Amino acid sequence: MKLILLNADNSPIKYISLRKALSLKRRRKITPATEDYIPVKTVSGDVHICKKWRLNEFQKYYYTKRVPFRKKHVWVRDKWKCAYCGENVKQKPTIDHIIPRSKGGRSTYDNVVTACEKCNTHKGNMSLKEVGYKLRKQPTHPTLSEMLKAQFSE
Repeated sequence: MKLILLNADNSPIKYISLRKALSLKRRRKITPATEDYIPVKTVSGDVHICKKWRLNEFQKYYYTKRVPFRKKHVWVRDKWKCAYCGENVKQKPTIDHIIPRSKGGRSTYDNVVTACEKCNTHKGNMSLKEVGYKLRKQPTHPTLSEMLKAQFSE
């Protein structure tokens, strides 16, 4: 079971396990954030646990930490939309290198975007100028809090 941990300002931080939530609660680090409870079966009977927990003290760390490069992080950052045509690609997502790898492009957040299969195939190993494409939004390196906000809003 995954529970949501919120920062003191109600911004999402991460998912935590029930065990972690109970440990933090016992140490008085968190309090329930909502009245939304879910039943959990235990040996001693059913217990109702809050879905969202809020830290008692603000944690600035999560707003500056960089996330490692992963395809899924690119898709979440781009909200599952093609960077060229804007089509929703949740069913068959691909990533495209703005500067193709064959021309020295690297797999970094600044050079990789989400693309639909049609646009990615059409672009191939050409540059944006050669194919006549324009990016809808300039790619950036997301912070951990941006990734979490995007995931929680899905």
